[in-house]
Amino acid sequence: MTMITGSVGRKGANKPDDVRTVQSLLNKKRPAPLKPVSVDGVSGKETESAIEELQRRVVKLYWPDGRVDPLGRTWKALSEASPTASTKPAAPASGASTSSTGTSGNLSGASWWRANQAKFPNSRSVEDLEGGFKLKVKAFLAALSDAGANVSIASTLRNKHRAYLMHYCFKVAKGQIEPSKVPVDDAVDIAWDQATTPPPARPLRRWSISSTSRMSRRSTPGTSPVRRLTWTSRGPAA
Repeated sequence: MTMITGSVGRKGANKPDDVRTVQSLLNKKRPAPLKPVSVDGVSGKETESAIEELQRRVVKLYWPDGRVDPLGRTWKALSEASPTASTKPAAPASGASTSSTGTSGNLSGASWWRANQAKFPNSRSVEDLEGGFKLKVKAFLAALSDAGANVSIASTLRNKHRAYLMHYCFKVAKGQIEPSKVPVDDAVDIAWDQATTPPPARPLRRWSISSTSRMSRRSTPGTSPVRRLTWTSRGPAA
């Protein structure tokens, strides 16, 4: 079986032989009308985009990262043989889930929330905002301070994995999506599909989620306005 010795793609080790291996395997997995990538041993935008496309289409990653790691899920999907008439896996039994089987350690719900939510913290630091937007926020906060305001910032940048949890917690709890259909976020070890367990209502109450709007794409890259600002005027100087 072909192997790679290091990561390939965005921020990877990108050893030329490994890159060629990944590029060759990508071309075997790319359906028409997608164009094949150049097999040149150089990992650039073309290769990274092809990896992301595979991660979305085959691996079902919610947050494609454009990188293939040895023994990682993307590598396994990339290196396994494409199904043929003799190798095509048998269809699951009626009513069986196509998602991974949950264990007591990763079933969604109150216990999972208590054990794992701290792994995905939001930021309260203005420094974590996107560059141009950060400068505007700093100017805005400085103007408020000059006007005699005490500003309390509750949150600036939402952790993208926390946003994923919030979004699908709401949709699963409200019956808007089957747990087995929730896309995978490789960084979150959680089993949504648990036929004998109630929907994940505790995080729903904890976050006070009333709609799916909390999946805002502007809040995860750090380009949304600072949220929930409160201030108490100090009054004019004596």
